[in-house]
Amino acid sequence: MKPKLIFSDRDTERVKLLQQGFETHSRITARLLSAHEVRRLPNLDAFYLSIMAAERWGARPIVHEVQVLRTTPKDQSEGWPAFVIAGLALREGEDPFDARFGLSLLIRAVLKAVKNFNVEGGDTISGVGFESSWTGIDRLPALEAAQIICAAYDDAPE
Repeated sequence: MKPKLIFSDRDTERVKLLQQGFETHSRITARLLSAHEVRRLPNLDAFYLSIMAAERWGARPIVHEVQVLRTTPKDQSEGWPAFVIAGLALREGEDPFDARFGLSLLIRAVLKAVKNFNVEGGDTISGVGFESSWTGIDRLPALEAAQIICAAYDDAPE
């Protein structure tokens, strides 16, 4: 089963529009929360960060892929989930400011990494949190961002 995706934002209108766009997808939601609040949710197993923000856990650039990295018990006592998902490096010549391309690529990469992680056994990731500024959602009209996320979610293999 694909993980639940929880997108957080501090903008009430953006969250409302994202929720509207996610209405047909029960496993995707938007919440009016800060990054610190969403990563502390009890049903969250992983939180998405940029490669640079996740360097302390060993993140490194891998083109079009993300990495699932375990947090430490100390991190978890400070409100981090058991895992961070770090990524995404682009190929040379790809536009880092193309939020449409980046968001679709990001969702697909996260879903692929979580699927592979869950298949390998041991721990299971069933919920992933995102903060909109890390994803590019804040640079797109909210309904369009929701459509991109839903399409990428639907296209990802089970």
